[in-house]
Amino acid sequence: MKKYILTFLYTLTFLTGSVVFAQSPQPITGEYVVLAPLPGTTKPCTGSDNGGKNCADINSYLSGFLGLAIGIGATLTFLYLGFYGFQYAVSDSASVKMENKGKIYEILTGFFLIISAYAIIRTINPKILPEDGFSIDISVPFVPGVSVVVGSGGISIQNYPIVGYNIGTYATAPNHEKVVEQTYNQLTAQLNNNLTEANITSNLRRIAPRTPLTGAMILESSRKYGVNPILLMSMMQVDSSYGTAGKGAVTFNPGNVGNMDDGRTRTFTNWQQGVDAVADWLNRHRI
Repeated sequence: MKKYILTFLYTLTFLTGSVVFAQSPQPITGEYVVLAPLPGTTKPCTGSDNGGKNCADINSYLSGFLGLAIGIGATLTFLYLGFYGFQYAVSDSASVKMENKGKIYEILTGFFLIISAYAIIRTINPKILPEDGFSIDISVPFVPGVSVVVGSGGISIQNYPIVGYNIGTYATAPNHEKVVEQTYNQLTAQLNNNLTEANITSNLRRIAPRTPLTGAMILESSRKYGVNPILLMSMMQVDSSYGTAGKGAVTFNPGNVGNMDDGRTRTFTNWQQGVDAVADWLNRHRI
Protein backbone atom coordinates (compact mmCIF):
# COMPACT_ATOMS: atom_id res chain seq x y z
CA MET A 1 0.00 0.00 0.00
CA LYS A 2 2.82 2.37 0.91
CA LYS A 3 4.48 1.71 -2.44
CA TYR A 4 1.28 2.66 -4.31
CA ILE A 5 0.80 5.84 -2.29
CA LEU A 6 4.39 6.95 -2.87
CA THR A 7 4.14 6.17 -6.59
CA PHE A 8 1.00 8.29 -6.84
CA LEU A 9 2.60 11.15 -4.91
CA TYR A 10 5.74 11.12 -7.08
CA THR A 11 3.54 11.24 -10.18
CA LEU A 12 1.44 14.03 -8.68
CA THR A 13 4.58 16.03 -7.82
CA PHE A 14 5.85 15.69 -11.38
CA LEU A 15 2.52 16.79 -12.80
CA THR A 16 2.36 19.69 -10.34
CA GLY A 17 5.70 20.95 -11.55
CA SER A 18 4.61 20.60 -15.16
CA VAL A 19 1.46 22.63 -14.55
CA VAL A 20 3.31 25.33 -12.60
CA PHE A 21 5.71 25.91 -15.48
CA ALA A 22 2.84 25.74 -17.96
CA GLN A 23 1.21 28.83 -16.40
CA SER A 24 2.59 31.61 -18.57
CA PRO A 25 1.66 35.29 -18.04
CA GLN A 26 -0.17 35.21 -21.38
CA PRO A 27 -2.50 32.14 -21.43
CA ILE A 28 -2.33 29.81 -24.39
CA THR A 29 -5.76 30.04 -26.02
CA GLY A 30 -5.52 27.62 -28.94
CA GLU A 31 -8.30 25.03 -28.77
CA TYR A 32 -8.03 21.43 -29.87
CA VAL A 33 -10.55 18.60 -30.00
CA VAL A 34 -9.87 16.00 -27.31
CA LEU A 35 -10.16 12.43 -28.57
CA ALA A 36 -10.21 10.88 -25.07
CA PRO A 37 -11.48 13.59 -22.68
CA LEU A 38 -11.01 13.38 -18.94
CA PRO A 39 -13.75 14.63 -16.59
CA GLY A 40 -13.51 18.36 -15.95
CA THR A 41 -10.90 19.04 -18.63
CA THR A 42 -13.04 20.00 -21.62
CA LYS A 43 -15.74 22.47 -22.64
CA PRO A 44 -17.97 22.89 -25.71
CA CYS A 45 -15.99 24.02 -28.74
CA THR A 46 -16.54 27.65 -29.71
CA GLY A 47 -18.15 28.57 -33.01
CA SER A 48 -21.41 27.58 -34.65
CA ASP A 49 -19.79 24.72 -36.57
CA ASN A 50 -18.55 22.89 -33.48
CA GLY A 51 -20.58 19.80 -34.37
CA GLY A 52 -21.25 19.00 -30.71
CA LYS A 53 -17.54 18.36 -30.02
CA ASN A 54 -15.71 19.07 -26.78
CA CYS A 55 -12.49 21.08 -26.84
CA ALA A 56 -9.70 22.07 -24.46
CA ASP A 57 -6.72 24.38 -24.37
CA ILE A 58 -3.48 23.50 -22.64
CA ASN A 59 -4.31 25.55 -19.52
CA SER A 60 -7.76 24.11 -18.89
CA TYR A 61 -6.67 20.56 -19.71
CA LEU A 62 -3.67 20.53 -17.36
CA SER A 63 -5.53 22.24 -14.51
CA GLY A 64 -8.46 19.85 -14.93
CA PHE A 65 -6.10 16.87 -15.01
CA LEU A 66 -4.37 17.99 -11.83
CA GLY A 67 -7.68 18.49 -10.05
CA LEU A 68 -8.78 15.02 -11.17
CA ALA A 69 -5.52 13.48 -9.91
CA ILE A 70 -5.94 15.08 -6.47
CA GLY A 71 -9.58 13.97 -6.38
CA ILE A 72 -8.61 10.38 -7.21
CA GLY A 73 -6.01 10.44 -4.43
CA ALA A 74 -8.60 11.66 -1.91
CA THR A 75 -11.07 9.03 -3.10
CA LEU A 76 -8.56 6.18 -2.73
CA THR A 77 -7.71 7.43 0.75
CA PHE A 78 -11.39 7.36 1.75
CA LEU A 79 -11.92 3.84 0.38
CA TYR A 80 -8.77 2.28 1.83
CA LEU A 81 -9.26 3.98 5.18
CA GLY A 82 -12.75 2.52 5.42
CA PHE A 83 -11.54 -0.94 4.39
CA TYR A 84 -8.61 -1.21 6.80
CA GLY A 85 -10.51 0.58 9.56
CA PHE A 86 -13.26 -2.04 9.32
CA GLN A 87 -10.73 -4.87 9.43
CA TYR A 88 -9.10 -3.30 12.47
CA ALA A 89 -12.44 -2.97 14.26
CA VAL A 90 -13.71 -6.53 13.68
CA SER A 91 -10.48 -8.49 14.07
CA ASP A 92 -9.62 -10.21 17.34
CA SER A 93 -6.02 -10.95 16.32
CA ALA A 94 -3.38 -8.66 17.83
CA SER A 95 -1.07 -9.14 14.83
CA VAL A 96 -3.83 -8.30 12.35
CA LYS A 97 -4.77 -5.22 14.36
CA MET A 98 -1.13 -4.10 14.41
CA GLU A 99 -0.78 -4.63 10.65
CA ASN A 100 -3.98 -2.72 9.84
CA LYS A 101 -3.01 0.05 12.26
CA GLY A 102 0.23 0.50 10.34
CA LYS A 103 -1.63 0.64 7.03
CA ILE A 104 -4.01 3.27 8.42
CA TYR A 105 -1.03 5.42 9.46
CA GLU A 106 0.45 5.07 5.97
CA ILE A 107 -2.85 6.07 4.35
CA LEU A 108 -3.26 9.10 6.61
CA THR A 109 0.34 10.13 5.89
CA GLY A 110 -0.30 9.89 2.17
CA PHE A 111 -3.53 11.86 2.49
CA PHE A 112 -1.72 14.58 4.47
CA LEU A 113 0.86 14.85 1.68
CA ILE A 114 -1.92 15.14 -0.94
CA ILE A 115 -3.61 17.92 1.05
CA SER A 116 -0.24 19.62 1.50
CA ALA A 117 0.38 19.47 -2.25
CA TYR A 118 -3.06 20.97 -2.85
CA ALA A 119 -2.38 23.79 -0.37
CA ILE A 120 1.03 24.52 -1.92
CA ILE A 121 -0.42 24.63 -5.43
CA ARG A 122 -3.17 27.05 -4.37
CA THR A 123 -0.55 29.23 -2.67
CA ILE A 124 1.67 29.32 -5.78
CA ASN A 125 -1.18 30.10 -8.18
CA PRO A 126 -4.88 29.37 -7.50
CA LYS A 127 -5.57 29.42 -11.25
CA ILE A 128 -3.59 26.20 -11.65
CA LEU A 129 -6.55 24.29 -10.19
CA PRO A 130 -10.05 24.19 -11.72
CA GLU A 131 -12.10 27.28 -10.81
CA ASP A 132 -15.10 25.21 -9.73
CA GLY A 133 -13.02 22.71 -7.76
CA PHE A 134 -13.22 18.97 -8.28
CA SER A 135 -15.33 16.10 -7.05
CA ILE A 136 -15.68 12.37 -7.59
CA ASP A 137 -18.80 10.29 -6.93
CA ILE A 138 -18.41 6.88 -5.29
CA SER A 139 -21.54 4.76 -5.63
CA VAL A 140 -22.63 3.06 -2.41
CA PRO A 141 -22.97 -0.70 -3.01
CA PHE A 142 -26.48 -2.13 -2.67
CA VAL A 143 -28.00 1.34 -2.16
CA PRO A 144 -29.26 2.51 -5.57
CA GLY A 145 -29.05 6.23 -6.25
CA VAL A 146 -26.84 7.04 -3.25
CA SER A 147 -23.17 7.95 -3.47
CA VAL A 148 -20.39 9.55 -1.46
CA VAL A 149 -18.95 12.71 -3.05
CA VAL A 150 -15.28 13.38 -2.29
CA GLY A 151 -13.82 16.65 -3.56
CA SER A 152 -12.43 20.09 -2.85
CA GLY A 153 -15.67 20.97 -1.07
CA GLY A 154 -15.29 18.10 1.42
CA ILE A 155 -17.13 14.80 1.77
CA SER A 156 -20.91 14.53 1.49
CA ILE A 157 -23.66 12.00 0.86
CA GLN A 158 -25.76 12.56 -2.25
CA ASN A 159 -29.06 10.98 -3.20
CA TYR A 160 -29.73 10.93 -6.94
CA PRO A 161 -33.39 10.38 -7.88
CA ILE A 162 -32.47 9.07 -11.36
CA VAL A 163 -30.53 5.90 -10.61
CA GLY A 164 -27.23 5.81 -12.49
CA TYR A 165 -26.94 9.52 -13.37
CA ASN A 166 -26.12 12.75 -11.55
CA ILE A 167 -28.18 15.44 -13.33
CA GLY A 168 -28.04 17.94 -10.49
CA THR A 169 -25.64 20.25 -12.35
CA TYR A 170 -27.45 20.15 -15.70
CA ALA A 171 -29.55 23.28 -15.19
CA THR A 172 -29.78 26.23 -12.80
CA ALA A 173 -33.51 25.91 -12.11
CA PRO A 174 -33.89 24.82 -8.46
CA ASN A 175 -36.53 22.16 -9.18
CA HIS A 176 -35.10 20.91 -12.48
CA GLU A 177 -33.93 17.55 -11.16
CA LYS A 178 -37.29 16.86 -9.48
CA VAL A 179 -39.26 17.80 -12.61
CA VAL A 180 -37.07 15.54 -14.74
CA GLU A 181 -37.65 12.70 -12.28
CA GLN A 182 -41.44 13.18 -12.48
CA THR A 183 -41.30 13.34 -16.29
CA TYR A 184 -39.13 10.22 -16.36
CA ASN A 185 -41.66 8.27 -14.28
CA GLN A 186 -44.54 9.45 -16.49
CA LEU A 187 -42.75 8.51 -19.72
CA THR A 188 -41.78 5.12 -18.30
CA ALA A 189 -45.46 4.37 -17.68
CA GLN A 190 -46.59 5.76 -21.04
CA LEU A 191 -44.03 3.89 -23.16
CA ASN A 192 -44.55 0.67 -21.20
CA ASN A 193 -41.17 -0.80 -22.31
CA ASN A 194 -42.18 -0.44 -25.97
CA LEU A 195 -39.11 1.49 -27.11
CA THR A 196 -39.61 1.27 -30.86
CA GLU A 197 -39.05 4.19 -33.23
CA ALA A 198 -42.77 4.38 -34.02
CA ASN A 199 -43.91 4.34 -30.40
CA ILE A 200 -41.34 6.94 -29.31
CA THR A 201 -42.22 9.20 -32.25
CA SER A 202 -45.92 8.87 -31.39
CA ASN A 203 -45.21 9.85 -27.79
CA LEU A 204 -43.12 12.84 -28.88
CA ARG A 205 -45.87 14.10 -31.20
CA ARG A 206 -48.55 13.58 -28.57
CA ILE A 207 -46.73 15.88 -26.16
CA ALA A 208 -45.32 18.34 -28.73
CA PRO A 209 -47.16 18.05 -32.08
CA ARG A 210 -44.68 20.35 -33.87
CA THR A 211 -41.53 18.65 -32.63
CA PRO A 212 -38.79 18.07 -35.20
CA LEU A 213 -37.46 15.13 -33.16
CA THR A 214 -38.15 11.51 -34.02
CA GLY A 215 -37.87 8.14 -32.36
CA ALA A 216 -35.00 7.29 -34.71
CA MET A 217 -32.99 10.27 -33.39
CA ILE A 218 -33.60 9.28 -29.77
CA LEU A 219 -32.59 5.67 -30.29
CA GLU A 220 -29.52 6.55 -32.38
CA SER A 221 -28.14 8.86 -29.68
CA SER A 222 -29.07 6.38 -26.95
CA ARG A 223 -27.15 3.57 -28.69
CA LYS A 224 -24.21 5.80 -29.62
CA TYR A 225 -23.56 6.90 -26.04
CA GLY A 226 -25.13 3.97 -24.19
CA VAL A 227 -27.57 6.08 -22.18
CA ASN A 228 -31.15 5.57 -21.04
CA PRO A 229 -33.47 6.69 -23.90
CA ILE A 230 -36.33 7.55 -21.54
CA LEU A 231 -34.09 9.81 -19.46
CA LEU A 232 -32.83 11.37 -22.70
CA MET A 233 -36.43 12.13 -23.67
CA SER A 234 -37.22 13.46 -20.19
CA MET A 235 -34.40 15.98 -20.31
CA MET A 236 -35.47 17.36 -23.68
CA GLN A 237 -39.16 17.45 -22.78
CA VAL A 238 -38.45 19.51 -19.67
CA ASP A 239 -35.88 21.83 -21.27
CA SER A 240 -37.48 22.72 -24.62
CA SER A 241 -40.64 20.64 -25.06
CA TYR A 242 -38.73 18.53 -27.60
CA GLY A 243 -37.22 21.46 -29.48
CA THR A 244 -40.37 23.57 -29.79
CA ALA A 245 -39.86 26.18 -27.03
CA GLY A 246 -37.23 28.61 -25.80
CA LYS A 247 -33.66 28.96 -27.06
CA GLY A 248 -33.47 25.30 -27.96
CA ALA A 249 -36.07 25.77 -30.69
CA VAL A 250 -33.86 28.16 -32.67
CA THR A 251 -30.43 26.61 -31.98
CA PHE A 252 -31.10 22.96 -32.90
CA ASN A 253 -30.47 22.35 -29.21
CA PRO A 254 -33.44 20.49 -27.63
CA GLY A 255 -31.58 19.96 -24.35
CA ASN A 256 -30.26 23.54 -24.11
CA VAL A 257 -26.75 22.16 -23.64
CA GLY A 258 -24.53 25.25 -23.43
CA ASN A 259 -27.45 27.70 -23.62
CA MET A 260 -26.82 29.98 -20.64
CA ASP A 261 -28.96 32.33 -18.58
CA ASP A 262 -26.63 35.21 -19.45
CA GLY A 263 -27.60 34.99 -23.12
CA ARG A 264 -24.82 32.78 -24.47
CA THR A 265 -26.04 30.05 -26.79
CA ARG A 266 -24.72 26.92 -28.43
CA THR A 267 -26.01 26.22 -31.92
CA PHE A 268 -25.84 22.89 -33.72
CA THR A 269 -26.20 22.28 -37.45
CA ASN A 270 -29.04 19.76 -37.16
CA TRP A 271 -31.37 18.19 -34.60
CA GLN A 272 -29.48 14.91 -34.40
CA GLN A 273 -26.40 16.76 -33.17
CA GLY A 274 -28.52 18.48 -30.55
CA VAL A 275 -29.88 15.16 -29.28
CA ASP A 276 -26.33 13.74 -29.31
CA ALA A 277 -25.19 16.62 -27.08
CA VAL A 278 -27.69 15.64 -24.37
CA ALA A 279 -26.75 11.96 -24.63
CA ASP A 280 -23.05 12.86 -24.45
CA TRP A 281 -23.67 14.99 -21.32
CA LEU A 282 -25.52 12.11 -19.65
CA ASN A 283 -22.76 9.69 -20.61
CA ARG A 284 -20.22 11.94 -18.84
CA HIS A 285 -22.33 12.25 -15.68
CA ARG A 286 -22.87 8.65 -14.68
CA ILE A 287 -22.51 7.52 -11.09
